[in-house]
Amino acid sequence: FVIVCGHITFTSVENFLKDFLHEDRINSDEFYDADVLIVDKKQTVDFEFQALLKRHFTRVKYFDATVMDPVDLQRIKIKRCETILILANKDASDPDGEDASNIMRVISIKNYHPEAKIIVQLLQYHNKQPATDRPDWLQQYLRGASLEMYTETLSNYFVQDLKSFSEAAKFCFVELNILLFAIEVCEDNGTRRLAINPDSTSKYYRISNITRGFFLAGSSEEASRKPVSNLPLEFCFDTTGMFYWCPTQEIEQQTIDSRMKCELSNHVICCIFARENSPVIGLRNFVMPLRASNFEEYELKPIVFVGNSVFLKKEWKHICNFPKLYIIEGSPNDRAALRAVNIELCDMCVILSSSQPQRDYDMKSSSHDRYLTDKSAILCSLNIKAMNFEENLCLKRTKDSNINGKLRGTSIPLITELKNDSNVVFLDQDDEDDPNIELYMTQPFACGTSFAISVLDSLMSATYFNENALTILR
Repeated sequence: FVIVCGHITFTSVENFLKDFLHEDRINSDEFYDADVLIVDKKQTVDFEFQALLKRHFTRVKYFDATVMDPVDLQRIKIKRCETILILANKDASDPDGEDASNIMRVISIKNYHPEAKIIVQLLQYHNKQPATDRPDWLQQYLRGASLEMYTETLSNYFVQDLKSFSEAAKFCFVELNILLFAIEVCEDNGTRRLAINPDSTSKYYRISNITRGFFLAGSSEEASRKPVSNLPLEFCFDTTGMFYWCPTQEIEQQTIDSRMKCELSNHVICCIFARENSPVIGLRNFVMPLRASNFEEYELKPIVFVGNSVFLKKEWKHICNFPKLYIIEGSPNDRAALRAVNIELCDMCVILSSSQPQRDYDMKSSSHDRYLTDKSAILCSLNIKAMNFEENLCLKRTKDSNINGKLRGTSIPLITELKNDSNVVFLDQDDEDDPNIELYMTQPFACGTSFAISVLDSLMSATYFNENALTILR
């Protein structure tokens, strides 16, 4: 049997079981006999969830327990199960907190049963490492003990761009994986002074010319590979070599004034519906594949985010070191804002929505409320399709005959994210899809113009049956 735990709601479990217990699985006898044990601690189980359990009563069992308690782990015979699947709350108001909870579940299970096979959903890419690597104090201690101290003269990059000790130390630790713990500065009279971890009150806090840095690193090559080299390139690769990187960009510098003429073309537009207090979406995960190092520099398409500036500031600190990112403040439903970023000349337009933390559509709201979760994204999609650019393009072509844009909004490539599968029928007014048809059979999904979050729950099932599924998708 398999165990399903984590964020257990009617919607998440229904999406998972729809794929896991699909009739096509009957052809795979090796896996089809696996039953599902749902483990969760609830005060009450609503009628909708009870009906789901009764519908699959021969294959699915519900156990009132928690994987955080070793006594419960023994009661549910976790050592006999084949796989543990941990579902995440995709609407969590605190994505990092949700990931932390699921990582704690992984640690609890591994402490009780180290050989357990676990498949876990994480909302933020940067939380992947803590989930895959169990804390090991000895390994960390040996790593620290193997480091040695090296001294290198800091380059002009540290003086002109980073400027302060704290920024330099952060850059070395995050980007270079080495520790800058002290600097030696040369005063006007020629005297050299050593400052260990100077704070902002120290007169040595600002990095000046001919400053030497003291590093803890694994080798002299590690200590000297970047701090002693100037970085004249606007773009370069990060320390992993996997993504393009650039010096930190201030959000004000990358904000487009909607009143000014925009020269963007062949770009990607990301329309974001979020309020000031909405939980972060994780735009870093959106940007990273578009800044992969296997692209040539000329292939990097500019990315423009349209949305609430206060919300985008929360996301900016995670994406400010990726090149060619821009922001325009305004509603994605505002046609003036869309025209300001030349939507008719873009290569792709993506519509995303942040979750609303004050609502729990699975346990508290009616089914009618769940239909309304995607109202902003659907309205935006229909609004773009209704736009006409014929007059704009004619004007632009009089100045540049090479401009090749779309005359109508229906020609703009769109991808719309949906929280609720059934809302896909509202995206295309011309198709004749049955409202009760499966998501994958609808025209928008088949054409790649919509993506539903429920696919992530189905992916958990697919990963169980074929562990290479995730590798192929990556």
